[in-house]
Amino acid sequence: MMVKFKRWKLVGFLLFLLILFDTDFCCGRRTRQTESMLEDFDIGESAKFPYLQYGAEIQAKIKSSLPRFAQPIPNVTVTIGKDALLPCVVDNLRSYKVAWVRVDTQTILTIHQAVITRNPRITLSYSDHRSWFLQIKNTHESDRGWYMCQINTDPMRSLMGYLEVVGK
Repeated sequence: MMVKFKRWKLVGFLLFLLILFDTDFCCGRRTRQTESMLEDFDIGESAKFPYLQYGAEIQAKIKSSLPRFAQPIPNVTVTIGKDALLPCVVDNLRSYKVAWVRVDTQTILTIHQAVITRNPRITLSYSDHRSWFLQIKNTHESDRGWYMCQINTDPMRSLMGYLEVVGK
């Protein structure tokens, strides 16, 4: 077992050096020199790059552990003066934050549990760290437009819903 560990450690170190000093290798092309150095170890092809073998699997696990939207944000139609409620449902939020933004004015309305805007008609309600509801009370015609729910992942994830405000 110790021999295998030392071999992997040596292969890993050599791979690090190759990437560091061999621009052809780091750019996706292996040179003849690189090939001969790896062949000296006489290990299987899949064992030459153990990090690449598991890289896709690890990326898939990381991606599946990131927050995601459980459903689209519906377009909502309300009559002037009535309240509008836009839902944003997020699975696996963990320590990430949700924000609501008014798209056309690029105004941040809420960040996580705090209302940022000074508009007293805008409120936020949430439940189970999963459902985030933007509520616009006593809607005005000027409230019509796109609203975006964002999750602060890298890259940011977002969904939009349209609020239509119609006359009485």
